[in-house]
Amino acid sequence: MKSVILIFIGLSSLIGCRSHQKDTSTSTAEKPKLVTSAWDQGLVEMTATSPTTQEALPPVAALDTKSTPNDKLNTQLQEAIQKQDDRAIAIQAREILLRNPLNVTALNALALFYFKKGQIETAKTLLNKALSIEPEISLLHSNLAFVYQSQNLIDEAILAYRQAMKVDPYNTIAASNIGYLYLKRKDYQKAQVAYEIAVGKGQKDWKTLSNYGVTLTALGIYPLAFTQLKAAVGLQPQNIEVNLNYAILLIEHMEKRTEGLAVISKIRFLGPGPDLRKKISNLENQAKSVLK
Repeated sequence: MKSVILIFIGLSSLIGCRSHQKDTSTSTAEKPKLVTSAWDQGLVEMTATSPTTQEALPPVAALDTKSTPNDKLNTQLQEAIQKQDDRAIAIQAREILLRNPLNVTALNALALFYFKKGQIETAKTLLNKALSIEPEISLLHSNLAFVYQSQNLIDEAILAYRQAMKVDPYNTIAASNIGYLYLKRKDYQKAQVAYEIAVGKGQKDWKTLSNYGVTLTALGIYPLAFTQLKAAVGLQPQNIEVNLNYAILLIEHMEKRTEGLAVISKIRFLGPGPDLRKKISNLENQAKSVLK
């Protein structure tokens, strides 16, 4: 009986557009230079979060909507984004929107604030408004997709991620996340295509590499799966699930049982929980029975 290979939640993101200048400073040593639209600059990917109890924002009437120049407000918003100061982000974004309700940067930043507070529908409304103003921002589509994903609206999330990739084929966040959704559905061929894009364009975090390895294992492409899972283990050497994925590939699919048993010994040292111990024991017994 084949062991179950574990998968990991994808990554994603959100915050605000910074300037109208294209950033061409991305190093090409590790990945191709990214081609982004002018509006993409400054967007920060949304990550999974739990609702937070943040201090209430000051009333709108308390804000001075006339004395502060727009450039200064934009600078203050970007400083708040850099510091990841959610309350300051919300205050600056709201003040900008009082002057210019069509400011996409501020709409996006405020959407992140409400997403983190667990006010998902408000975040969705703000992102949809931003997209109605500027539909050619790839990461806005990614952020909206992530909101759908957080609500388990998978079909909607996939469509939004696909739109993000249509606008910008270099959007590795969208590629990685849609790959994860296809992997969960066991649509391995589509997952493979998505992960090829993500990894090929430089998205090489351990979750992406591990899930790409799982996808390739399911498709029987074992040598390439080995490369991805080994790299994931290198990035997360103490992660039990990543090591287990690697051990399953070695023992069940590549007949590298001695190497697989070494990985299992490492997993036991790391202290797996009771939910994994039986799986690990079965895998270990399978390898030892052949080596006897």
